[in-house]
Amino acid sequence: MTKERFLKYDLFIVNMIKPRTKETDYLAFEDERERLENRMLKREISSEVFDQKYSLLVKKYEARVHPEDIHLFNTFEEYQDFLNHFNLHDNAQKALDHEYSHVKKANELGYPARYGCMLLIPKCPLFSVDGSILTVAEVAIKPFIRLEGRITKEHLKEILEAPSEPSDRDKDICELLERI
Repeated sequence: MTKERFLKYDLFIVNMIKPRTKETDYLAFEDERERLENRMLKREISSEVFDQKYSLLVKKYEARVHPEDIHLFNTFEEYQDFLNHFNLHDNAQKALDHEYSHVKKANELGYPARYGCMLLIPKCPLFSVDGSILTVAEVAIKPFIRLEGRITKEHLKEILEAPSEPSDRDKDICELLERI
């Protein structure tokens, strides 16, 4: 495939993928979810109560946070190939490497993990990296990983501390884990 044809294919893919979730709605949902998780980690609520409250949270946001905007991948190569369609700038690679570090450590410890990203309608359509959200023209991309199975506190801490520069969220969870 010629480079010109490849670029047309990239534009075709990007133009076909139109997120429905607004970045502001996603961030509001995530903020509430994180507070709920923190309460469970601090043992203020049980896992059963967490599950009930999380179900209510999902219902609250179901008309604004759309599951079809979530894309999951089994390998880093598939993940990177998908994201390459968005012509991410060099700063974005740092965010992808961060997620790669988490998955690599999880796999070393024997936990299955998948790469993922949530495509969003950006609050400000520019080229930027704001925290862990990458904005490329009309699409904001929130990279993440999905761990499967029950994870010990010690292993979760190792997974969170795997990147050379853990995120603020990674640090906050590790700090909570130290206290329990």
